[in-house]
Amino acid sequence: MKNKKQMQEPGIKIARPNINQIIVFGVGAAGSNTCLHLVYSYPILNFTVVDFDTVESRNYEAGTQPYSKMDLNRPKTQALQRVIMAAKNKSISAINKKIGSSKDILSLVEDPSRAILIDAFDNAASRNLFVGLNKCNVIHIGFSANLCGEAVWDETFTPMETSKSDAKIDVCEMTMARPFIFALTSMAAMSIGRFIEKGEKNNLYFDSHFIVRKF
Repeated sequence: MKNKKQMQEPGIKIARPNINQIIVFGVGAAGSNTCLHLVYSYPILNFTVVDFDTVESRNYEAGTQPYSKMDLNRPKTQALQRVIMAAKNKSISAINKKIGSSKDILSLVEDPSRAILIDAFDNAASRNLFVGLNKCNVIHIGFSANLCGEAVWDETFTPMETSKSDAKIDVCEMTMARPFIFALTSMAAMSIGRFIEKGEKNNLYFDSHFIVRKF
């Protein structure tokens, strides 16, 4: 996937929001780990996870997703629900559903001004459904086969383009996939926390050469 990044744009600051809902769309490597970081940091918030995939052996064997053998063939949303209950004794909402339109997204948002939508889908078509959702706080988290990743708020994000080369590579099977994904999702969670606490929307770009750009 290729995304045109406006690296020169500064972070955006608004009045501190009163966030009470976080919705994670896509709970593969990017979404599941970001969600876990945030549950540990902000356990009082209401979390909803949305996906329609089931857990495969490759999802947990690579160590890039928090699932285990006991979750094999279980919907990822329910598996993450189990993981979070075991880790923090916290209940989250799990929606096993394929998102096909912006309307599907908005139907899950109780109050746009008090919600954060995390787009962690792994394909361009799904990620582009989030572009321009009025009055919604959307952050896009993703990575490509060359181990470059981003956490970009919707005000800066531009529509994705599908890259055929990405489809040929399972990033999670790459040697440095686990530390790379953990680093990216940790920084993404910190960016989200900054918005929750200070109303700042900071974007970041991270690559395999340990270069981090904040904008």
